Amino acid sequence: MEEIVKNNEYGCALYINSADDHPDIVSKMLGVTPSEIVIKGTQKVTSTNRLIEGQFYDYNLWTLKIPRKNYANDIYLNNPLEELLKILRQKERFFVDVFKKYPVRYISCYAYFYDFNPYFLLDKALIKDLSVFDIDLEFDLYYFSE
Repeated sequence: MEEIVKNNEYGCALYINSADDHPDIVSKMLGVTPSEIVIKGTQKVTSTNRLIEGQFYDYNLWTLKIPRKNYANDIYLNNPLEELLKILRQKERFFVDVFKKYPVRYISCYAYFYDFNPYFLLDKALIKDLSVFDIDLEFDLYYFSE
């Protein structure tokens, strides 16, 4: 039986809680189309878009997701983060203003590791970019062993 080798996968997303404002106001302020929004009072759904009976969102959320990247030559966890930061840098003044208006925001990065020795690097240029936006960064890391 031939062993199937899976490549590591990486991604990240920016989340902005727009408090009592509809998430569309964030889109208008930024001039950026979100990947998805959550509207307070709407019915919760599972990751497969099934409605969750009797449960409703109690927050408004604007989300910008970077598509999942598969490991290849020089593709690591920092790559989707750099791609997201490139979008933020292009509209830096707008994002800084939105982040001042809506202080509950963060970047979440995830990685699915299939190899024994997972690795990623956050270099000083990346850290410097993050500091401009005064934003939290979280990691959701998974190791899938055989």
